[in-house]
Amino acid sequence: MAGQTVRLNCSTSDIYSVNWEHVPTGRTSKNYVYLGGTVIVPYNERFSVEKTERGSFALTISAVDSRDSGLYRCIDREGQGEQREAQLAVIGSNPHCTSEEVIDENSCGIKKQEQALLLCNISYSGNTAPSLKCPDLDVTDIVNNVEKSNKTLVSYKLLIGSLPVSVESNHRCYTSRSTIPSSPFKFTVSSVINSTQQLQLSAAGNVTCVANSTGPCSYRWTNESSDIISFDQTLEITAPGRYQCRASCPLKGMPCDVDCLEVVYISTGETPSNFQLAIVILSLVASILLATCLVVAVAIRRNRRPNNKDKDLFRAPKHNGLVCLSYTKETDVECHRKEIEQLVTSGLPENS
Repeated sequence: MAGQTVRLNCSTSDIYSVNWEHVPTGRTSKNYVYLGGTVIVPYNERFSVEKTERGSFALTISAVDSRDSGLYRCIDREGQGEQREAQLAVIGSNPHCTSEEVIDENSCGIKKQEQALLLCNISYSGNTAPSLKCPDLDVTDIVNNVEKSNKTLVSYKLLIGSLPVSVESNHRCYTSRSTIPSSPFKFTVSSVINSTQQLQLSAAGNVTCVANSTGPCSYRWTNESSDIISFDQTLEITAPGRYQCRASCPLKGMPCDVDCLEVVYISTGETPSNFQLAIVILSLVASILLATCLVVAVAIRRNRRPNNKDKDLFRAPKHNGLVCLSYTKETDVECHRKEIEQLVTSGLPENS
């Protein structure tokens, strides 16, 4: 009955959390009630999940009404494992309306909607079902769907246009038998867009990933090898490398995965800069060239045989004190040794 408190139990032996989903009566698409350890808007107003250490995730609904009717599904491993279902039927007196999620711009190729669908349930007595009116909405079409097996509930599907106006405030609908309105409701417009944000770290720390989405998302982090390293929204980065965060943000029950953030961590205390590497390489090259030049110079001087002019050059004052008064085989080695020492300290003779 309307106004009572309902409790739906769900237990798992898995270490991960569960997801609770709701498929309202008369609809085929699902709504997320409990995702990533959080009760989702607008369910958080009257819904709560009691978690115990034994793996119990009991869903409690306070002051139930007809908009809470429908199929409830509990899925373990955060929506990737086994599932159990429960059907909830609520009998009430006033119209209870729920709006269907409207898909806006997105990066997943899901078609953008220009109109919204509204579902209203009315419990009644008698042979004639009451009509429905929603004065502040642009209703373009109404489908009357009476359940033949029980003529105490009528469902209306309303096609709503002019979305930019209709999503701005709360709305209410009435029946032809009463001036008491339905509970207020809003239209939800969902959007998920890829993000190319990049972040460079110079020190270890925590990084939080936030998707460019209007709805709830689950997250996963991967490393340079594309291995999944975390399912948390915040990652503690301790080792240098490249990390990428992707988010899964369902649109109307359809999967939509987008890029969120790329993080590059370079430890300046362990990795030399390009400039430092260039200096080391240039120093090595210069040392090799200098040594090569000295070896070539010595080889050239040793292969020469002095003539009379050479003897004069050995006596020339331009040698800064280097004197070879005579040339013999015995003095050859000593004379050349002194020449090499002079070349190293003073350079080549000007007329050599």
